[in-house]
Amino acid sequence: MELNITTVTAPKKNIPFIFFLFERDVLHDQSLFKFLTVDEKKYVEQIKKDFAPLKEKEVRVLFMPVTRRKVILVGMGKEDDFSVWKGGLFTRIAVQTARKEKLTELAFFVTPFETPEATREFYEVVATNAVMANFEFVKYKTPPPEGFIFLKEIQAVAAGSSKAKSSANIADIKIGFERGIVIGEEVNRCRELSNTPGGDMTPVHLAARLKLKKNIVALVPAVENMLSGTSYRPGDLLRTMSGKTIEVMNTDAEGRVILADALEYAKKYTPSLVVDVATLTGASVVALGMRYSALFTPDKKLEEQFRAMGEATGDPVWPLPLSKDYEDDIRGTFGDWSNTGKKGVGGGASTAATFLWQFAKDAKGVDSYPWIHIDIAPRMTTIEGEYLAKGAAGAPVRLLVRFLESQ
Repeated sequence: MELNITTVTAPKKNIPFIFFLFERDVLHDQSLFKFLTVDEKKYVEQIKKDFAPLKEKEVRVLFMPVTRRKVILVGMGKEDDFSVWKGGLFTRIAVQTARKEKLTELAFFVTPFETPEATREFYEVVATNAVMANFEFVKYKTPPPEGFIFLKEIQAVAAGSSKAKSSANIADIKIGFERGIVIGEEVNRCRELSNTPGGDMTPVHLAARLKLKKNIVALVPAVENMLSGTSYRPGDLLRTMSGKTIEVMNTDAEGRVILADALEYAKKYTPSLVVDVATLTGASVVALGMRYSALFTPDKKLEEQFRAMGEATGDPVWPLPLSKDYEDDIRGTFGDWSNTGKKGVGGGASTAATFLWQFAKDAKGVDSYPWIHIDIAPRMTTIEGEYLAKGAAGAPVRLLVRFLESQ
């Protein structure tokens, strides 16, 4: 499943091509068109009268005579509506189509943007999404006779103008690809981990691979989740590491109970920031659907940063209310805090976040550290139209990487 992306000035013979086309683009005018053979160009000329402009996300596959090369056309819609994130989405469409066509290699055209930073950022997103789209969890499946088909190579063709072929611009494109491949691979490792029903759970150090010089501590609270005679019961009172007690009103709200101790344990490190990530509530799915993770933080500056970076990376988050008003909904009758909100009050995502907030505070109720809670239940699995294999989506790895890079 490893994908190699190389930057070249000319593609190898008969490699399948991908053309990304805005609605007013003409195939003949594309820089990659010149690399088609004479027979292929004649064939395109013969069938061009049958070409209707491609709509956004529309795909057309051409099978070239003589060479038997496959050419995939991907519609990108209106040029004015294009964005970095859409570039990543169209890359997913191309890779998914290539896999359906049982291709193991392909080539597409690349060109630099106005600044080195913009060039690196765009091609990082392209590579990340190419690697993500090339993933499928097949660990427990019996391979078909021909084996599972994955892309192995993408040739990024920097051709045309001297600007496109300059060593500096090609270097920026390569840097973007290299970083994007690392991020995509680590997102896929998280997807594989989430899809695996137990087994080896070895953490991988993404920050180290990207050479981010940050002091990062990962805390993973984990307990047995099967029913048994020793399970906790409704009405139990639990004393946490912080000394605060939890009144168990619903045994299904167990995730926040173990997160409470993780948030307390984090204080040992005197952290400059704590981000907890959990598939915590169905209520967040009700509130947001399955396209945004829910974001909670008392820090408005952090909220704005995470929202902007989420949109830029394709790991979108949306803020939901977090305030002391919700504390009245989770006060326990016999313990300090109830692990669920009062019946009939609603706002389950906010009451769950407010519950966690109590354990990010000290004994006097003052915040112990800057804190963000991301409820990824809405983004737990991929959905139709994302052009990714079924299973875990890998949220919010890309968002967290971008945040670390910005610090």
